[in-house]
Amino acid sequence: TMENDPNARDRKAIILLIGNPGTGKSSLTNTITGKIVTESNISHDGCGVTREKIPIAIEEGALKGHDIVDTPGLDDFKKREIAAKQIEQALKSNCKYKIIFIMDLCRAGRIQPSDLSTIDAVIKAVKTPFKYGIIINKVTENQFKYIDRPKILAALNTYPSKRPEKILMLPKCKKAFEEKNVLLTNDLYDFRGVLISFIQGLSYNAIDSKDVSQVKGVSSKALKELEDKLAKMYAEQKKKNSDHEKRLKEVVDKAEKKNKENIERLRKEYAKKSEDQNQQLIATLEKAKLDYQLRISELKYQDNQAQRAHEAREAEAERRHRERMQQIQNENDDGGGCVVS
Repeated sequence: TMENDPNARDRKAIILLIGNPGTGKSSLTNTITGKIVTESNISHDGCGVTREKIPIAIEEGALKGHDIVDTPGLDDFKKREIAAKQIEQALKSNCKYKIIFIMDLCRAGRIQPSDLSTIDAVIKAVKTPFKYGIIINKVTENQFKYIDRPKILAALNTYPSKRPEKILMLPKCKKAFEEKNVLLTNDLYDFRGVLISFIQGLSYNAIDSKDVSQVKGVSSKALKELEDKLAKMYAEQKKKNSDHEKRLKEVVDKAEKKNKENIERLRKEYAKKSEDQNQQLIATLEKAKLDYQLRISELKYQDNQAQRAHEAREAEAERRHRERMQQIQNENDDGGGCVVS
């Protein structure tokens, strides 16, 4: 709608927060502006703390120049008609809007039918196309860990006749549950920075008053039908999740079995390879031992032969020496007593 309206840029920028009692709109308003500008407390009786539609100017920061309109809860059973009228009046201001619906998961960790019916009531009241965001507020640490996101997304994408542009899940702030009129703060989480960034990412919607009709609350009968529809959808989603988990388990079990088979096959191959290598090593050692023994035998034989040859030479030399001595002796005897030494 902004692109189709050449005068839209000159319109007043409104951040419109819409949500049922106890979802924390007032605390979010205080946090976005950076100061206490509206009363915030815990809603114990189903009646909203927000009393009236009062535009609150943002005077500093990235959203400077915007006004926040913190509307009363549409599900406030005591002031439903007043709340619907104030939401209608806010949408008839001929402004450019960033529309945000606030809800929580405080009841069984699920989106409530009353939250969805509030969104749909506003969607049906605005005849021109528009985009909106959703803040799921006060999400606990366990909900962040174990929340059934497919169920929540299925609920948000199934019932409202228009899907949200963006969804922000905001953690629970303990301080907001212990004190009145507080800013959401945490040493580990920048609530204000996250909120401002989320709002900046939402589209503006130029809405003319002529395109806004009466905002009608949902009847008890319609709300019960929606509750039954959501219960059925949750059951179907649970079955789908169960079937998916079953198929996933089958795939994992099959993969584990295949992995075990591969490990066993590799173990056997390695064992066989190791055994073959051991046998080859033993054969090599046996051959080396045999070669060594043969070499030792050859060396002993050669040494023995050399020893015999040496002894034979010495015996021959001794024999020749005796023969020579005998010859000399004989010659001396024949020559008349001449002695030769």
